[in-house]
Amino acid sequence: MADNITIKDGGGASVIVGADDISSVFYPRHKLSLGADGTAVDASAGAGTVGTGVQRMTLGSDDPAVTSLAILDDWDESDAAKTVGTFDVISVTLTLDTSAYTAGDLLAEAQAFTAFRANDKHAKLVSMTVIDEDDQGAAFDVYLTNVSTTWGSENGAPSLADAGARSIQAILPVATADYKDLGGVKVAHYKALDAILEAVSGAATLYVAVVNGAGTPTYTASGIKLVFGFEY
Repeated sequence: MADNITIKDGGGASVIVGADDISSVFYPRHKLSLGADGTAVDASAGAGTVGTGVQRMTLGSDDPAVTSLAILDDWDESDAAKTVGTFDVISVTLTLDTSAYTAGDLLAEAQAFTAFRANDKHAKLVSMTVIDEDDQGAAFDVYLTNVSTTWGSENGAPSLADAGARSIQAILPVATADYKDLGGVKVAHYKALDAILEAVSGAATLYVAVVNGAGTPTYTASGIKLVFGFEY
C-alpha cells in the first residue's frame, strides 16, 4: 500500500498527510519546528551554520563527555606540565661573594628559581651547563633542594641543619678538568643527567646552593651562570 493518507480538513477539502505504511498501519510523519511561544522555524537537517532552526542537544551534567569538555576548556599553559616529554631550559645567575674563596667554602648561598611549569610538580633534570664568566675554572658542587634553608655565610664554612640536608635532591659535581677554556670564559657541560626533582611545597621553585672545591677562586658578584635542562 502507498504511503501517506488523505483526510478532510475543517472545510471538507481533501488534504494529504505524510505517513509511513508499515504492515497496513499508518505511522504519521512529523516535521519539526523550533522557536519561542508564537514562532516556528523549521529545524535544519544535517550539519550547517548554527541558527534559530538548528536542533541542539543538551548533555546531562553526569555525562562523561561534559567532564572531558570542562577539562579541555580549562586547559592553559600551566597544564603543559602534565604532558610527558616536554622540555625547558632555565638559566640561573648565582649571587657570589667577591673576595677569594678557600677550599670547602660556601660559594653561593641557596637561592630560589622557578624550575617547574606549575606548583607542586615533578621534573627530571637532564642537563646542566656551567658558564664561568670570570674564567676561574674552579671545582665545586651544585646542590638542588626543595626547602628554603640557610647554608651559612658565603666565603665561610657551610653550616646546614639536618632538615636542610634531608631536602637535598641532587648533588652535581663540577671538576676543573670538565671546563673548556674559550679565552676569557670557561664552560662545562653535563648531559644525560637523570635526577628526579620535586618542587617546593605549594610553589613551582627549587633552591640551588654551591660549595667550593679545593681551589681558591675569585669571582665577580654574578660571574657564574648555571643553565639547567628539565624534562616534564
